[in-house]
Amino acid sequence: MADKIKTKRRSLFKRIAVTIGLVSISFQIFTLVVLLALVLVPLGIRAADDLAAHVVVSAKSWAQAPPAQRAVLGRQIKADLGLIVKAADQPLTASAKIMPYLHFLEYALQRRTRTTLTIKKTYDTAGTAWYWSDIPVGSTLVRVGFERARVGAYPELAFSIVLLSGVLVGFGTAILLSRRLNRPLESLARNIRKIGRGRNPRTIPETGPPELVSVSRSINAMNLQIQDLIADRTALLAGLSHDLRSPLARVQLATQIMPDANDPSLKAQIERDLSEMNLLIGECIAISRGLHEEQSERFELVPLAQKLAQDFQNQAIKITTIGDREQFSVLAPPVALSRVLANLLGNAVRYGAGNPIELRLTRQSRHITIAVLDRGPGIPQGNSKDIFQPFVRLDTPCDGSSGGSGLGLFIVKQLADANGWQIELRPRTSGGTAACLTLDAAAPA
Repeated sequence: MADKIKTKRRSLFKRIAVTIGLVSISFQIFTLVVLLALVLVPLGIRAADDLAAHVVVSAKSWAQAPPAQRAVLGRQIKADLGLIVKAADQPLTASAKIMPYLHFLEYALQRRTRTTLTIKKTYDTAGTAWYWSDIPVGSTLVRVGFERARVGAYPELAFSIVLLSGVLVGFGTAILLSRRLNRPLESLARNIRKIGRGRNPRTIPETGPPELVSVSRSINAMNLQIQDLIADRTALLAGLSHDLRSPLARVQLATQIMPDANDPSLKAQIERDLSEMNLLIGECIAISRGLHEEQSERFELVPLAQKLAQDFQNQAIKITTIGDREQFSVLAPPVALSRVLANLLGNAVRYGAGNPIELRLTRQSRHITIAVLDRGPGIPQGNSKDIFQPFVRLDTPCDGSSGGSGLGLFIVKQLADANGWQIELRPRTSGGTAACLTLDAAAPA
């Protein structure tokens, strides 16, 4: 049950975080698209058109100048405009253009020269990128180039930085908000689980948003009402069980002094009925005591199992530990755990057909499972769900007894739920029943 709640809580956390993160990223992408369409693209087209005008004018000036003056003019153009102008003596290999500005520049050059041309990229010996375009001026083909740094803009890098920062900020904010929302919800869930197990948690702080304050106040009021009902029920159960002991004791004393000659069979029947009633009253008192909160202690399970096995001297009980015995240390209420295991062992003895019983301890990570294994007839089909209800008995005990009070497994279920343990009865493949109690070795009950 706790794992299911935890899984749902994580799912809620993920949904909140993903929703807020995706909304933030979507808004950021929308903002970038608007900026590109209304600001950056028009600026890029205008800047490309200005550069195209400088390129065309420089190419025409260089082509129309006398050959002796072209070198001086080229140095002047480079100093003033950052352009290199020279004759297109060898063709350049084409290269892909990723930067949108180059497409704008290429279109502007084609529009001004009324010819089809392309911008090509090369690298010098220092690894610097240069962009070149062959401009036709009359019968002369003039090559004009400029350094990558002249453009100055790095749109790919800027877009990546903005998008990455948006993702980090968006999901960071989503996680922060989700944690702030989930923390009080987790506190409410923990206290509600305690209330569901019949325990009395501390008063939930009535702080935070008005909605959470209202929920916390309602849960606190409900908890007080439940605790009053539990206290009244426990006191009534204990009082009735205790008060019934006195008349039963008088009846039992009367049967003992009753002469056997009157009716031996009737006397024996009355004594059996009195024994069952005493057993039933003892179970009721055990329920009233077991539902009180007990302090958790750290202790070893193997010595506890050995002590419980000694209480059933007439039955062979084998204790098996899968793993090192040092691993079977738990933090739990010892009396409640002893009562649960004693009831499970008592059922195994009663319905085990006299076969050996195994008490098996296994550990997986922080969870310890205590299994009571018998070779009896097993649980009758259709009774697996109702077996933990009060006064429900298995069909036929194998030890010749009446089958107990019918409250043993009910007490086991109540104590397990009150301490956050998992109890399960399932049939064994080769016959018999496996009663498995699973508890958290690290968490207090």
